[in-house]
Amino acid sequence: MFYKIFIFLIFLGPLVFFHELGHFLFARLFGVRVEVFSIGFGKKLFSFKKGDTEYRFSLIPLGGFVKMYGDDPTNREGIPEDQRKFAFNHKSIFARFWIVFGGPFANWVMAFAIYFVLIFSGERVPLFKIGELTAKSEIAQYGFQTGDIVSKINGEEVYTVEDVILLGDEINQFTVDRSGEEKVINAEIDGESFLKDLAYNSANLIEALVVNKKGQEFYLSQFRELPKDLVSYQELQERHPSSVYVINKETKEVLSEISIIPTDFDGSLRKQGYFIHDLVIKRTFPKSAAAKAGLKEGDIISKIKGQEVNRFYALRDIIQSNKSEKLAIEIYRDGELKTFELSPEEKKIGKETYYSIGVESSIQLFRPDKIQVPGKSFFSSIEKSVKRTYLATSKTLEGFKNLFVSKASLQSLGGPVAIATVASDSLSVGLAQFFRLMAIISINLAIINLFPIPVLDGGHIVFLVIEFFNRGPLSRRKLEIAQQLGLSLLLLLIFIALYNDVTRYLI
Repeated sequence: MFYKIFIFLIFLGPLVFFHELGHFLFARLFGVRVEVFSIGFGKKLFSFKKGDTEYRFSLIPLGGFVKMYGDDPTNREGIPEDQRKFAFNHKSIFARFWIVFGGPFANWVMAFAIYFVLIFSGERVPLFKIGELTAKSEIAQYGFQTGDIVSKINGEEVYTVEDVILLGDEINQFTVDRSGEEKVINAEIDGESFLKDLAYNSANLIEALVVNKKGQEFYLSQFRELPKDLVSYQELQERHPSSVYVINKETKEVLSEISIIPTDFDGSLRKQGYFIHDLVIKRTFPKSAAAKAGLKEGDIISKIKGQEVNRFYALRDIIQSNKSEKLAIEIYRDGELKTFELSPEEKKIGKETYYSIGVESSIQLFRPDKIQVPGKSFFSSIEKSVKRTYLATSKTLEGFKNLFVSKASLQSLGGPVAIATVASDSLSVGLAQFFRLMAIISINLAIINLFPIPVLDGGHIVFLVIEFFNRGPLSRRKLEIAQQLGLSLLLLLIFIALYNDVTRYLI
């Protein structure tokens, strides 16, 4: 938790700083006196003053603010005549627009700068490896297989997801590396459709990791010695080996060779007393059906309703088909077989109903090897950075649009805990991934601040537009009402995000 808090501060600090710096620089550009530049809200921790500005670090690191002289639009006449040239509310609408817009603009500049540095200097990124494809997958019909590494499209080298998007709508020839062999696949599919199919019709690759009935962990490999480049469980499964080696996770010693029926990989492991690692319960949620029944962390799920469970998603499917019906679940705990009875609980996400017993899998995602992407030329880096920034912005806007038209659930909103979690996860993948996420969140911050909510930058811009057509600012009473409504709406969104954080990560 302390590690995640530390990463969260490192991650969020630059985003807040650049946002407020945008307001500050445009204010100074137009001659407005800045009284306070604060990183954080609430109680002041420490500060120093330079010129007219107090630079402050405050207790709550979830944002910041820039306080400008004359920032009350209803108090224009209260500014002394000789000080009006320094007052925000005595500047032109054009100047005030850029001062307000400066914060979001700085976040876009920051995202562009991150993309530019990564592209220009070269990135170390995970191999572009295809996940576990389902029967519904369109790209599987063209000949793609689980574990394929995409290396070229139309003869041009690709390394990341963004590379696919940037190639546009004329994608039709893919070159993939399949178990060391180069394969060419012709597919009449554009980049966006390709990535959507991956998102909706493929599952994450997982480690080739199993446990015995006592919960001891082992790697699986086709080779007697643990290879430098491990493959995922699904890739090993698709290779249809006649046997695999069980390797001690800690000592890396080969313990045994077990026979495999190629068409029944999961079942062959089960018969030899091994279970895929995702069947181990990571935790049971408080007051859930599983917790009430007595299931615990470390239990290994074996059967439910008399059916053998070889993968965690199979457990989910059985539960959904039986709804709230009472089920017998068999688990191994310290090598002993135990049986419990429980009834799945009905849950809702938006308008959708599902059933849950309240357990989380110990699934360990497979992390592909990394490759060094060569840096691009200066002008090519600028071009690609602009495209990445534009695409990230359009995808973010599309996400918010889906949220507002109820195509996406409010449960998809995340707050500080969600950001801390994904930030620490991205850093564990690599610095390039960490900074890519920072660029995306920076763009999110820019767009959110432009929402037409009075307490946000977008609300101030709306007031400026009204002032332009109204030939004067709104009355103090109307401004107060608008700000109260805006603050209420903002607090509601914050509450939903925090509630989602608590239910998703902390309960």
